[in-house]
Amino acid sequence: MGAQPVHHGDGGLPPLPRTQNAVAAALPPADRMEFYREMGEADETELLGVLRRWWLRARLYADPLPDDVRTDIEAGTAPGRPASAVANLLAELRAAPVPPLAQPVPGRPGWYSAPLARDIGIAEYHVGDTEPGSDGPAIYVASIVISDDWPDS
Repeated sequence: MGAQPVHHGDGGLPPLPRTQNAVAAALPPADRMEFYREMGEADETELLGVLRRWWLRARLYADPLPDDVRTDIEAGTAPGRPASAVANLLAELRAAPVPPLAQPVPGRPGWYSAPLARDIGIAEYHVGDTEPGSDGPAIYVASIVISDDWPDS
């Protein structure tokens, strides 16, 4: 399973340098002010993260979803599945790396499988033996299998 970039425009996006001036110029005015505020308040350890986050937003804004796709998403009729089940699992894993319904994967120490909300699938993940950092435990979600992906036979 892999993720590929999606460009809905005719030839992809034009390059956007990862500089403060280029990112600011690509943002709408209201966002530009927030960008400048965050850049101004960031210390040297946060600057690259702030720039990266706003650069990604500028790229997203430059390649909006077509109206018909956006309408399908808002109506709940778009292909795919809601990310809420995965988000719920991630929140649960952050609170407890081995939640009550998780099962160890046989023969693979530190690996577990856990069901997704509403039993739409299962995730396989690894819990690292490092101390949890400020952003939570060291967990790597390796695969997510949705029940619709497997035939009944």
